[in-house]
Amino acid sequence: MSTKLTATGVEFPDATTQTTSGLLLTGGTMTGTLHVKTSDSGATAVAGADDLIIEVADYGGISILSENEGHIYFGDNEDADVGRIEYNHSTNSMIFRTNASDALTIKSDGRGLSQFTAKAWVNFNGTGAISIRDSHNISSIADVGTGQYTITFTNAMANDNHATVASLSKDSGTATNTTGNYASVAELSATTYSYMEAFNHSHARQDVAHIGVITFGD
Repeated sequence: MSTKLTATGVEFPDATTQTTSGLLLTGGTMTGTLHVKTSDSGATAVAGADDLIIEVADYGGISILSENEGHIYFGDNEDADVGRIEYNHSTNSMIFRTNASDALTIKSDGRGLSQFTAKAWVNFNGTGAISIRDSHNISSIADVGTGQYTITFTNAMANDNHATVASLSKDSGTATNTTGNYASVAELSATTYSYMEAFNHSHARQDVAHIGVITFGD
C-alpha cells in the first residue's frame, strides 16, 4: 500500500527511506516528531504535547472526513481503546469514552446523555395561562388545579428511578416573595411526565409565578 505524507512544500513517498527536517520515514513508519507549519504563529508547543504540531498564523484545524464514523483513540499497553472521541454520522451524535465505557453522548438535538447531565429542566410561570420561559426536553406543562402541574417530557425517561426536584422563587422586581413556600414532586412517570405541587407557608396549594423543575436519571 502506498503511503504519502504531504506537508508544506515537503513530500515523503513510501518507497524510500529519507530524513527530512528530522523526520525519518521507513516503510511507511515515521520516526520522530511532525510539525506541519503553514505560517508562523509565534507560539511554542507545550512539552509532552509536541509529537504532532499543526501551526498557522491565522486559523488552524484538523479535518476527519468519513461517511460513517470518525474516531480519535486514546490507548495504553493494557487497552488500546480505553478512551475515545467518536462522531457518528448516521445519528449525528458525538460520543466521549472514558475508562473503556461511553461516558457522554451529545445527541443531534443538543441533548447530553450521561449520569451527570440533567435530562430535563424547565422554568415556567404557574399563574394564569401556563408560560414556559425556558426549558430542555420539556414538551408541555398542564395546569391541573391550584398549585398543581403536570410536566411532560419530550423524550421519555428509561424508568421511574429518576430524581426530580422543584423550586419556587420570588417575582423579580416586586415585593412578593416565597418565604416559607415550597414545592413537592408528588408523582413520577417512567415514560411521560412528572407531577408537582406548589404550596404557601400555610401548606395550602398556591399558583406561583416562578417555578423551576429539573430531572436527572436514565
